[in-house]
Amino acid sequence: MCRHFGPGADAWTAALFATVRRAYAGWHPDFRACVLPYHNFTHASETAIAVLHLLDDHLRQKTSPTLTLRDCELAIAAVLMHDIGFLQEADDTDGTGARYARTHVRRGERFAARLLAGRGLSRAEIRLVQLAIRGTDLHACRPHVRDRRKRFLANAVTTADLAGQIAAPDFPQRLAALHTEWTDAARQNQTPPPISLRQLRLQSDAFFREHVQQRLTLPLPRDYASAIRANLRRIRRQARQRC
Repeated sequence: MCRHFGPGADAWTAALFATVRRAYAGWHPDFRACVLPYHNFTHASETAIAVLHLLDDHLRQKTSPTLTLRDCELAIAAVLMHDIGFLQEADDTDGTGARYARTHVRRGERFAARLLAGRGLSRAEIRLVQLAIRGTDLHACRPHVRDRRKRFLANAVTTADLAGQIAAPDFPQRLAALHTEWTDAARQNQTPPPISLRQLRLQSDAFFREHVQQRLTLPLPRDYASAIRANLRRIRRQARQRC
């Protein structure tokens, strides 16, 4: 952000990054340490990097809508905390946060408001962060946003969430961690077990086409598109090798 808005422009974001990191590590008084193998601080960080690339591309191209530093801070805040609803609160000592798979988005909205309190944001700005977090819920319809600037920020968060993880170099290997979380969630919530890991790999292409692609509403940053294609090819090979 300093490149576009001058020295010190990243101070607010750096302070929030440190707070979110403490929350995931269990160093924040409100939360237990995250023990999930997939939805952890690594995932939050890779999606934050993706949204930074998106914002940087948009600012360099000087296209509409025009973004302020505060707009960028809100997008980064939302992406850093979009999965914070998986965290267990300090007095929640049962099981793991995997059981919140279906409710983590709404929980995340509440936790985000708590962590953003006292950081100089208006109520409207906190609501915009919550709106962007809500847009990452693959089980729900995307929120309808008429304001172009707010819609861009929400779309940037959704695109960064999906592209950041699927383009990551270790994504094909981390599918096993995601499957472990799903299995843990089913056990804790006493619901039917998920599909097998092999089925998850076999269905990755279809899932990307039918559920992910339509939510990638902004041009993918830099080399993300080619990395995603390469990862999907690797997953197909993994599935065939296990047949």
